[in-house]
Amino acid sequence: MKYFGTDGIRDLADKGLGPEFVLQIGKSIGAYLKEMYVQDEVHVCIGRDPRPSGVRIEQNLVEGLQSVGVHCHLFGILPTPAVSRLCKNKQYHLGIVISASHNPAPYNGIKLFQKNGEKASEEAEKRIEILMDCPWLIQETPGIPGSLIREPQAIQEYISDVVQQYSFLNLSSMNILVDCANGATSSTTPAILTRLGACVSTLCTQTDGSSINQHCGSLHPETIREYVQSTTKTFDFLFSHDGDGDRVLAFTPEGKLIDGDHMITTIALSRDQLHTLSKKTVVGTVMTNEGIIEYLKNKNIEFYRSDVGDKYVYRDMIRLSAQIGGEQSGHLLFLDRSPTGDGLVSALEYIHAILTLSQPIKESLQQIPLYVQNLTNLRVHDKNRILSSKQFLETMEQIQSQNPEARMIVRPSGTEPLFRVLVETPTQEKTTHLTQQIVHFIETMED
Repeated sequence: MKYFGTDGIRDLADKGLGPEFVLQIGKSIGAYLKEMYVQDEVHVCIGRDPRPSGVRIEQNLVEGLQSVGVHCHLFGILPTPAVSRLCKNKQYHLGIVISASHNPAPYNGIKLFQKNGEKASEEAEKRIEILMDCPWLIQETPGIPGSLIREPQAIQEYISDVVQQYSFLNLSSMNILVDCANGATSSTTPAILTRLGACVSTLCTQTDGSSINQHCGSLHPETIREYVQSTTKTFDFLFSHDGDGDRVLAFTPEGKLIDGDHMITTIALSRDQLHTLSKKTVVGTVMTNEGIIEYLKNKNIEFYRSDVGDKYVYRDMIRLSAQIGGEQSGHLLFLDRSPTGDGLVSALEYIHAILTLSQPIKESLQQIPLYVQNLTNLRVHDKNRILSSKQFLETMEQIQSQNPEARMIVRPSGTEPLFRVLVETPTQEKTTHLTQQIVHFIETMED
C-alpha cells in the first residue's frame, strides 16, 4: 500500500507526518467511519506515547476528524494495547494510537484498531488511502464539528481491567525488574505488577519523550544485563518493553535474553501441561529458529510459520484457531487474553507459565538444540529498488541453490529503510560466511 505499512503509517514526524498530511489522514479516517456507520454518531478514542511530536500530531488528527463530525475521546499517554482493550470494552467505533513503537524519538506513527480491539483490516486501510488521495470524496460538516472529550480515567480503567483479569496470579513473593523504555508503560506496568503483589524495580521510566527507546527497551537488552551485573539485588523475573508497550522480552535472573520465540514456547508447554492449549498449535514467523520447531514437534505441538508482522501472525492464528503466536522481537499474541499484542499480558503469561511448569520441562527448555542463526539489519537508501532488481533475485536464488542446508530470509523492513538479513545453518562458520556474502552483495548494489 502507499501509506500504510506492516503496522500503520510511520515516518519521521517532522517530514513524513507534517501538519497538512496528518490533517488529511484525520479527515480520511473520519470519512471512512462515516461510510461504515451511516446511522451512528461516530466516536473514536485516541492514545499516544510520550514522543514530543505526539501532541502536535494529535491536534492535527483531531482537527481532521472533527471537521467531518467525528467525536474524539483523548486518553493521553497510554500503551498501544490499552487503547485496543478500552476500544473493545467501551465499543468506540475506532481506536487510534499515535506512536512509532520501538523506533527512535524523531519518528512517529498512526495505528488503527477496529471496534473489537483488533488491528484495522487491510480493506479499511486501502479505503482510507483512497480517501487521502481523493479529498473531493470527503464531505465535511461545517457548523457541526465533532466534540472533544478528555478521558483522564482511561489509564486507571486499563490498570483495573488487567489486574482483574489476572487476579488468579499471586506475585506477593516475587521481585520483578522492568525496563519501560522511557515510554508509554512507565506507569502502567509497574502499577499492575505492584497491585498483583510483586515488589517492582524499574529502569527507564522518563516520559519526556525525547529519550524514548534511547539506549533502553527491548532493542537494547544490554541495559538490563548491565544493571544486573552492577547491582547486588536479585530478581525472579526481568522484562524489557518497547516504547508503546506492545512488545516485551524476558531475561533469566542472570540477565540472559529470552526472546519472543522462547517465551511462546514456554507458555505453550505450560498450557499443554494444564490441558488448556487450544488445537495444540503455535504460530511463529519465518524468523523462528528451526531448533524450536523441532523441539515443539517432539512435544506433539505443531508450529506454523507466518510472514513477519503481527497482523500476519494474527491472520494465521485465526485461520488455524490458535491461541498463541508471536515473533522473536517479543510481539506476542494471546487471543484469549487480548485482541492485540500486549507486552504486559505477555509478561504475565510468561510468569504464570514458569510458575506452573514442571521442573523437567523447565530444564529441557534451557537445552533446546538451536541452529546457528544470525540477523543483520543493513541500512540502505532504496530498499524497493534493490528488492525489484533482477540481479538481486537471481543472485539470491543462486546462493540458496548452492547452500540447500541453509535457511535464508532477506526482506525489507516494513517500518525503516533497512534490509533484514537472516541466515540460519547448523554451524557458526557457515552462518557467518553466508551472512557476509549476502551483506557484501547488497552493499555493492547500493553503489
